[in-house]
Amino acid sequence: MQTTGKTFRFNSPVNWEHSSGAVATISQDTASTFEFFTKEGTIPSTGYGQIEWTFTDDSQQPRIEHIGIWWPNDNLDDYDGVFELPKQAIEFIQSFGLQVGPDFTR
Repeated sequence: MQTTGKTFRFNSPVNWEHSSGAVATISQDTASTFEFFTKEGTIPSTGYGQIEWTFTDDSQQPRIEHIGIWWPNDNLDDYDGVFELPKQAIEFIQSFGLQVGPDFTR
């Protein structure tokens, strides 16, 4: 994977959500950065990419999560790696021309 050079910085709460339904708050106000990667470092109309999400929790230890996204014909089709697609990830995806349908928004 190669970087596309697209990044997005924001602050937000960060929670861990477990499949059992338990939610643990990591931080109430966390500085985060998204960086977008694809196989060639470009954003084709159909493809797969990965958002690398870097944030620092209250222990000041950097953490990295990855959100995989798939899109045919410039439309988000699926994602993996997080329980719910953050609104900031939706904004980020839309910023480089991909469409995000109502199934992916709250």
